[in-house]
Amino acid sequence: MLKKVSVIWLGAFALSASYGSELYINKVISIPEAHRSIDHYYQSGEYDKDVSLLVNNAISYSDKYLKTHPKKKKLAFSFDIDDTLLTSYTFTKKHNYMLNFSQITKGWDNPDNLQLNKPIVPLLQYAKAHNITVFIITGRDEKYRKVTVKDLHAHSISNYAHLYLKPDNKHYNTAADFKSQVRKSIEKKGYTILLNVGDQQSDLSDGYALKTVKLPNPLYFIP
Repeated sequence: MLKKVSVIWLGAFALSASYGSELYINKVISIPEAHRSIDHYYQSGEYDKDVSLLVNNAISYSDKYLKTHPKKKKLAFSFDIDDTLLTSYTFTKKHNYMLNFSQITKGWDNPDNLQLNKPIVPLLQYAKAHNITVFIITGRDEKYRKVTVKDLHAHSISNYAHLYLKPDNKHYNTAADFKSQVRKSIEKKGYTILLNVGDQQSDLSDGYALKTVKLPNPLYFIP
């Protein structure tokens, strides 16, 4: 099992977004003001613009790689789920930006609590068009496989080779430990992971991908 770690809900802080890749805590402000800042980031379209920029850069990188490695076989993209393929902004806002683990897992039962992260869709389309295998690696526990598949399929995400969930009753020191081991196992099968896409640094750490794509997440941070 993964060690329990603190989730820092960023609704208690003032945030400033820079170039769509990272969000930095500048200072402590009132919670209502922080909530307005987060709302503006999503509702103004800034979040979508930031993600689209990152996606376009990732596609350009992939284009260049394919041109310089025309005979390369078994290329792959790997994706996280929560606040990568699917967004939890509406659900998190509904709960005043403060959720406990039980609320989060119960929220997964209803796919309507999550929304398709539309700016990420061009990467999925690119993978399909260029015969690039898609792997999904999530920190959700294996016992949530059924609801996780339901969440993905409800938002038309079904064209993936395998969905990796964290094994029940197996210890990992960090989320990064689990996810990097999965990517290592994928590489051992002969794949080259061209892009690894996630919203937390723990989605991306410890290698086994040529390029990482860090999406902004102003809702929470997992140390």
